[in-house]
Amino acid sequence: MEEQKNQESGQSGFPNQNPQFKKKDEGSLIAGLILIALGVIFLVIRYVPRIDFGDLWPVILIVIG
Repeated sequence: MEEQKNQESGQSGFPNQNPQFKKKDEGSLIAGLILIALGVIFLVIRYVPRIDFGDLWPVILIVIG
């Protein structure tokens, strides 16, 4: 797909593109991923009681990092 040029402003992009829609903040993506990870951890604690997360917290920090 070739990139189109806007005749009036000379900027590249599609002519019907609305400048109000900007790239979403990356912070909201990271916050969402953290909430999902916490939810998975709590589900595993609830339904798999044999896993001791006291021993696994360093591994969890390494995976997050």
